[in-house]
Amino acid sequence: MPLNLKSIGGGGVILNPASTPIDVTLTIPASSGTLLTAEGMAGAAGAAGVGYLPSGTGAVATTVQGKLRESVSVKDKGADSTGIVDASTAFTNAGTEAYLVTVPSGTYKLNTTPVGRFLLMGGAVLTGPGALACKAVRMSEMPYFSTVDSNQSYKGVKDQTSSIFVLGDSITAGSGASSYPTSYAFMLARSLLNGRNYGFNNDTGAGYHTDINQSSAVYYGYSSTGTLSATGITGNRRSLAAGQSITITQRQFNTAYVVYDGSLSTGSLVIAKNGTTLSTQAVSGTSLNNTSAVTSFFNEGDSLTITASGGTVVVCGVITLKTAQSVSLIHVSGQSGTAYQDYTTTAAMNEIGYWLNLFRSGSEKLLVLALGTNNMYNAGKALSPTAMISQITTLIAGISSRCTTIKFALSVPPKADETTFPQQAGYTYYDYVDAIVEYAYANGYGVIRNDKSALSRATSYYGDGVHPDNYGHRIMAQTFCDALGVSYNPYIRTVTPTTVDSQAAIVYNSTWGSFASIPAQAHINGNIVTLSGIVQPNGSVSTTLGALPAGFRPLSRTIYLVGRSDAGPVGLSIDISGNIILSAVPATWFSLEGISFAMSRS
Repeated sequence: MPLNLKSIGGGGVILNPASTPIDVTLTIPASSGTLLTAEGMAGAAGAAGVGYLPSGTGAVATTVQGKLRESVSVKDKGADSTGIVDASTAFTNAGTEAYLVTVPSGTYKLNTTPVGRFLLMGGAVLTGPGALACKAVRMSEMPYFSTVDSNQSYKGVKDQTSSIFVLGDSITAGSGASSYPTSYAFMLARSLLNGRNYGFNNDTGAGYHTDINQSSAVYYGYSSTGTLSATGITGNRRSLAAGQSITITQRQFNTAYVVYDGSLSTGSLVIAKNGTTLSTQAVSGTSLNNTSAVTSFFNEGDSLTITASGGTVVVCGVITLKTAQSVSLIHVSGQSGTAYQDYTTTAAMNEIGYWLNLFRSGSEKLLVLALGTNNMYNAGKALSPTAMISQITTLIAGISSRCTTIKFALSVPPKADETTFPQQAGYTYYDYVDAIVEYAYANGYGVIRNDKSALSRATSYYGDGVHPDNYGHRIMAQTFCDALGVSYNPYIRTVTPTTVDSQAAIVYNSTWGSFASIPAQAHINGNIVTLSGIVQPNGSVSTTLGALPAGFRPLSRTIYLVGRSDAGPVGLSIDISGNIILSAVPATWFSLEGISFAMSRS
């Protein structure tokens, strides 16, 4: 039997079942309105009949239609996203309705220049003659404000009381830098240690970061008779056969731990100071494990020796701290050729989780993901932006399941010299930038914008087109520090400043000498080197006036200064080898008085 529904002006619904003589009537109250039919809901005006109330105090009711119309997309005006049909009119129609119009992923042909301002989302491409003058920006080119201030769910490193782990590729391992101390990872780790000590109130440093990649650990007195073992997330652990050892000098600390792989190790570790045994500890476990604390004050002239006994021990890292465990542990791991997908295995995520949870697993931790270069420029590891984000999601989910109270920060890789390292077909550098930035902001993660640094604006900061040189690494270190909310301060600090340690004469270039018998000298006071004296060219046209002796040189960077000469100010630079170079040769004299810098402790 038919079902009759009268929806306007009241009425009823009459059921006439074939199996019963009883009629059932449903009464609908009269109303001046109109009830929406299924067809009406699916129609163009359907959203206007559905209410919407935002959450939170002071929310104002509206409709779904009103809410959706708060933003405008070129697709709202019928823009073709295949790149076949001219979309100029659709762009203009959208551009006249909103200050900034969204352009979703797709290809849009513009035969004429549209009116309006357009925001290109990841994967959006403009073609045609009108595209050149179109007022369009990508998400990555929008005005940038530090995530430390704007992203309330991400607060930088000031709340970190446990581990800070920097995970990266060859750039994090130091490739392109002249030495590991000139790499961004080293300078970032030093800045984090100096900034974290005693709640950012005392700039003395908390010790030294953990070099998980043992091939890059050879700095500041690190040496070993062992061999590299191709295991772990870096493929560069240190394997010590019985009798082989790691020796560390030139560090000042009072607590040490050795981290090893228990599944690959047997025997014990003998830990000694200046040849005297402090502790002998048997290795154990079926995964990463660490020795108990070895406590003794080590000055820079003392040696820490770690020797395998009774079997082979695979060392994953050595932790040396000035203040035991009262501050954050800084871990750095970089391996050449790695991409996001290399760290989504169970074994890799277990190892990363171990380092993050070391000693204080319940405290807040931070994982800095400094990957993506190989996903963009390495043909063997390349992924689409969408696939890369999928791997990031998998990695973050895996680490989150292994760690409590953890924050994440994503690094946008710097832009390589794409004449040498072209992007993978079908994508641009900014497609990846947009994907990372949009994903990070949507999930409350920190963002480190190397795409906005000077490194991505000039190819001169690269040695080979993709690995930054010393200058490029310094730019990266400063960019990371800014995003993470810590001052750039990459210097090694002693526990207590010393008085004047020593002084030494500057070694002149053969055609330079002292002016008026005033010798040129370098003086050390604590960690500060101060120069003195007046020099003169002796018929020289060389701008290199001489060199500083070892022990009086700056740490891992060139310092640009301005001094006084007979002709006025003259620029001066001092490189990490101690070479003193002037911007111009003065006619008569040049003064070194007042020039000072933080010294290297190497």
